[in-house]
Amino acid sequence: MSDIRLRKGIYQAFSTNGDVTADERWRLISTLDKGVRIDTDAVRISPFAEPRDESFNLELNPHFEHRRSMVLALNRSREVRMDFHPGSAAICWRIGETSRTLNYAWTSDCEIGYNSPLFITVVLWRHPLKTGQSALLRVAQLDAISLEPTWVKLVITNVAIEQHKTRFGLMELTRYKLETEDRCIDHCWCDQDGIVFDYWSSDPTDNASCLHGGFTLVAVNFPN
Repeated sequence: MSDIRLRKGIYQAFSTNGDVTADERWRLISTLDKGVRIDTDAVRISPFAEPRDESFNLELNPHFEHRRSMVLALNRSREVRMDFHPGSAAICWRIGETSRTLNYAWTSDCEIGYNSPLFITVVLWRHPLKTGQSALLRVAQLDAISLEPTWVKLVITNVAIEQHKTRFGLMELTRYKLETEDRCIDHCWCDQDGIVFDYWSSDPTDNASCLHGGFTLVAVNFPN
């Protein structure tokens, strides 16, 4: 992966039937101490189960360790805040006036998962893989509606460098396969910066043509 550069773009999320369910505008920038910060604003629409506006930010330190993260949704009536310290993480999520905080042991194989390809980008920054290599990770997966975290195991594999058709024409991208304990198998195609251009969720038979929804990048800057 190359050094982190200023990038910005727009994702569209789509359902199993191909209906657009969200527009997500994002940017990533370097912080003053040479870390990186991701900011997004998303509008989720029906058939997403809870149409709403939401935003999240995620910050990594110069060593690509998690520093802090936050998701705000439904006019701030739902939120999750995550603060990280050496070896531990505090995750607090709130629905209305009810909140709960749990402290977790947080090791180098721990990641955050959520309803955005940018969390995959962070995983690739933190766990760079060569072709054929895999990594076994423990992911605090935030529920798409309630934001409550659930721990899952994820195996991510660098499959191959492929010619892949995108909104911007045919591009040479790296394909990654993501497999969870329940045999949910996803595929994504990323550039050398780890930016996801397409993310397809397929069925447990690993048939990438049987889509169960996903994301596609519809606008992005291409740094020189």
